[in-house]
Amino acid sequence: MNQESNKMLAHAYIPIQVWSESLYDLEQGLLAGTIFPCLNQPITDYEWSGINDQK
Repeated sequence: MNQESNKMLAHAYIPIQVWSESLYDLEQGLLAGTIFPCLNQPITDYEWSGINDQK
């Protein structure tokens, strides 16, 4: 085996999800795509440059 086959391609960082007592009900969770309020980030909250310039 050569040394190039032993190189690490990526390293993942996965934070521990803290269980919250406040959860969305099933209907609101379905609409939001998550039952965790802290994970609900609509696309308008992201700072994507040029996303509104496309027509």
